Amino acid sequence: MKIRNAILLASMAFAPVMSAAITTPVKVTFETEDYKSIGVYDTWEASPFRTGQLKGNACVTSNPEVCEENPSEKVLGVQRSRYGSNTFGVRIDLEEPFDLTTDMQYVHVLINTPMEGRVMLVGLGKRRDRAEQSTDVEQFWVFPINSVTPNEWTDAVFPVNGAGGIDIYSLVVVPYAESSHEMIVDFPAYVDDIELMTTSVPRVGLGDYPINFDKDYVNTRYSERHIRSVSLAGETVETSGTTLYQSLIDKSFKVKAGESVLPVINYLGIWMHGYVYLDVDNDGQFSYELDGRVPADGSDLMAYSYYNGYNHLGYSASNQSWTMRNFTIPSDLANGMYRMRFKIDWDSVDPSGCIDPSNSIINNAGGIVDIMLNVHGDVVTVTQGNLNGEVLAADGSKLNNYKAPFGEDFKIKMVPAPGFEYEGVRVRHGYNLDGPATVHSNPQYREELYTYDQFGSDDTFTIPGEVMDGDVLIEGLFVETGALPGRVNVTYNLKYNDKVLDTKKYVVSEGDPYPAHGFNCETSGEYYSIENPDGNVGDSDEEIDLELTHSLPFVASDDLRTAMWYTLTITKDGIYLHNNGSLSYMTLSSSSNSYTDEDEIRWCFVGNAYEGFKIYNRKAGEGKILSSSTNTSANTGGSTYVVLANEPVAEGNNTYWIPTSSTFRTPNGFCLHQAGFSDNKLNSRDNRLAYWTGGYDAGSTLLATLSLDETTGIDFIGEDCEDNSVMEYYNLQGMRVNEDRLIPGVYILKTGSKTQKILVK
Repeated sequence: MKIRNAILLASMAFAPVMSAAITTPVKVTFETEDYKSIGVYDTWEASPFRTGQLKGNACVTSNPEVCEENPSEKVLGVQRSRYGSNTFGVRIDLEEPFDLTTDMQYVHVLINTPMEGRVMLVGLGKRRDRAEQSTDVEQFWVFPINSVTPNEWTDAVFPVNGAGGIDIYSLVVVPYAESSHEMIVDFPAYVDDIELMTTSVPRVGLGDYPINFDKDYVNTRYSERHIRSVSLAGETVETSGTTLYQSLIDKSFKVKAGESVLPVINYLGIWMHGYVYLDVDNDGQFSYELDGRVPADGSDLMAYSYYNGYNHLGYSASNQSWTMRNFTIPSDLANGMYRMRFKIDWDSVDPSGCIDPSNSIINNAGGIVDIMLNVHGDVVTVTQGNLNGEVLAADGSKLNNYKAPFGEDFKIKMVPAPGFEYEGVRVRHGYNLDGPATVHSNPQYREELYTYDQFGSDDTFTIPGEVMDGDVLIEGLFVETGALPGRVNVTYNLKYNDKVLDTKKYVVSEGDPYPAHGFNCETSGEYYSIENPDGNVGDSDEEIDLELTHSLPFVASDDLRTAMWYTLTITKDGIYLHNNGSLSYMTLSSSSNSYTDEDEIRWCFVGNAYEGFKIYNRKAGEGKILSSSTNTSANTGGSTYVVLANEPVAEGNNTYWIPTSSTFRTPNGFCLHQAGFSDNKLNSRDNRLAYWTGGYDAGSTLLATLSLDETTGIDFIGEDCEDNSVMEYYNLQGMRVNEDRLIPGVYILKTGSKTQKILVK
């Protein structure tokens, strides 16, 4: 039983957001006069439709788009007027009122509107204990839990509840709940099949693997609550982005049928619960039937840490934890690709996310991650199909339903026919290789292209083990001899201050564009640049130097002798980093006067954006750098202290720091994390320098201020400088300024090893 039936029959007994049975059924089809009256309504009291200046147009008419989603002959049409407010809509007076209960109910409305924008439902009614009250009192304004697609019939689902004792006499469907000021002309919209239900599942347009919010909805509490990674059977996949829903279906976990596996959700936050689903029959939906306290046989609900007091094994569970226990992959599951869903939510087995307004998945900042599950055997089948040549196993075996170990490297050999050569191979790998590439939006197989330059001189190539993840079909790309362009070697050297930081080599066809350089930094992209060569490669090998250029919120120094020294403050209160001396942690103060020796609070950054920076303290001098353990698991980094450590640092400590941009303490605010550990961001914890792992805010944001001896005044006037060394100018925030962009003011001039303050007139 899949989701549509499972919810109707089972969820009222088990799901916390489902209401009790509806005592007054509501169903308006417009095929007959199953309503009291229709008209228009605007919640704006000064609306011309309220004052009587305008009447409005609404009537039952023929369905403008008869289709599978809505085969009805008759529908309700309304002219959306630009003279109404954003809550102008079509009013349907019901034959009988319905009870707006304290339990959640769902009004389903088929809507077809040509305009992209939000829709709304307004309920008009009165309290039963107030006989004198009008039946036109607005009792609720709600948006649907799902998106409405323009120019299609969509079942908009509106969650409604109230304080109890309220009767709803009329419903107002707002087909365009956006400002009417930008509307140029009126437009028609259509409404049909209004029904009050206990289920939130859309009747039509369900789509594959629905969720109860917009898939692009941004997690507004990301800095404090979000899913960082998901794991299964020891494999881990990191998440990225700040949306509540994340699709990672380009990745997969690998298991065998019948295997017991442990699901893990790495979540930043507290007091939440974990859930895991597996679409075992590959029909594009997740069912979640329960059998008492445990998932029913055949249910797609595999595991949960807590629901109604119990975990998925039926044992009493803590309501504070999302830690789950093992579950077993169904033993009869055929080899193939299956959709999995990991969910963090609060006490809800709804795979689409809890929509109870008191604790919805949006409000509690849970999250949903979809990923594929590769159910496999011990071996895969390898086949080749080619003309003008043949692809063999490296030992000469024919690849005709050849059996190779799953997940292990596999070496092949190219054998062109006389008069032919090869430009590479195309490898299709996965399941159902002759069928569609996706089923219910789930990838069934992928293709990889390996080119001639990746083969050895003996015409062999090793297909990586991660590609041997299912059945494999190899197509040899054979062409006539002489048809391939010549190949040249392009070597890039990444340089900074005449030092080669890294080298990358590429084999490229003559006349092709220069390849992307491929040098990636952990440092934020706005803090550096590496210009790629323009144009196309020639007919001979090339070695090209590419320069790393900085645009950092501080000046990178080459060494301590020529260093630029800064005071570093962290948090919105601007507390100072300082030499901690012999203490095992660094206490932080908001006043520079706390430090009698100013060199205690002076720091420099030695390094570059590609490798990272060593951070030195002027008082500590050479031989000591800012460092700490990379193991920040204790108290999410709050007990891992950052101090000045002797070089070389102990094993397990970091040497280099990576700057990344921050949206706090702007302009020029930045974060620092340990090189290779992007989650480990420097942070003030209880006025000690430690970490916040996985998030950041003003408490993780630093400002670097160039440290000057203000008592010496201006050293000299700019145009009087006779130093023949290369001159570099910096503003008082430490940002480099081109000489031709100088305006009158005070600057820092660096000439060789000499740094001084100047006045430019």
